[in-house]
Amino acid sequence: MLRDVPLMAVVQDFLHRTQGVTLGAKVPDLVGEFLKAKAEDKMSERYLDQLGVNARRFATAFPMEIMSIKLGEIDRWLRGLGGSPVTRNSVHRCIKVLFSFAKSRGYLPASESTAAELVPLAKEAQANTEIFQPVEIQKLLTAASADILPLLAIGAFAGLRVAEICRLDWSAVDLERRIITLRADQAKTASRRIVPISDNLAAWLGHLSRIGKVIPNEKTPADATALAKKLGVKWPHNGLRHSYISYRIAEIKDAAKVAMEAGNSPKIIFKHYLELVSEQHAQEWFSIFPSDGWTPPVSDKLKYAPRPSRRRHLINSILG
Repeated sequence: MLRDVPLMAVVQDFLHRTQGVTLGAKVPDLVGEFLKAKAEDKMSERYLDQLGVNARRFATAFPMEIMSIKLGEIDRWLRGLGGSPVTRNSVHRCIKVLFSFAKSRGYLPASESTAAELVPLAKEAQANTEIFQPVEIQKLLTAASADILPLLAIGAFAGLRVAEICRLDWSAVDLERRIITLRADQAKTASRRIVPISDNLAAWLGHLSRIGKVIPNEKTPADATALAKKLGVKWPHNGLRHSYISYRIAEIKDAAKVAMEAGNSPKIIFKHYLELVSEQHAQEWFSIFPSDGWTPPVSDKLKYAPRPSRRRHLINSILG
């Protein structure tokens, strides 16, 4: 195997590379330590779930020493998962985090790139960014019941991700100071974020009771898309957030500020959202207010809810 390479040179190279490295660490044994550390770092539950699923899949496929895994093996495994390049890259990024953790704990050489880092990401096709038109979001908001309205309004005029809105409490929505405070454990990026409340968003939210969770029903996102279908409004993928960022960058022309508000990077703003709409359309978007005297219509779920029994009615009367 060595051919003309002296055995001593190989031994010296191995000792140099593995100096300070704890040898023999197997992937399945590392996963528990890895996830425990990430939980202690206060990563969001969604991110922890994603890391856990992909790290365990990898450990099942590679129940061996992490130092012995070659980049070609990782590449073939990723390709064998199937799915789109976006999905493959999502799994790949989680595995890279696992390998970086192993390096930080001394299970891999600190001076070398890990095998997972050396595997190139899959090339993703350029996706078109689709957004709502002002007339469409006006139609949705006007028809939205009180349980759907927060998702539509906050998504359209503050740009929070649907998952972030679903984790939000009304205590984080300050209409007086005109800000929404997103905690690190609520944000996708696991970092605290302050998002401004526009005048029209404050007007729409002013019609709500604002107690408890912003979205108490996990089916609300599905109800929102069902409402759009009923009204004949196309629902683009991530349409609310894409719309906010597109109109916001056209309004203030400051990619760094929009990136900070949206929890993105300026690079992403420039790549996907720049010059999608005009400044005039942006002014129209942030001028969408509820009409005078408007109130959210009663939800069908409440309209057709079964009435309490006579016995329950008597008990409620006695208890006041």
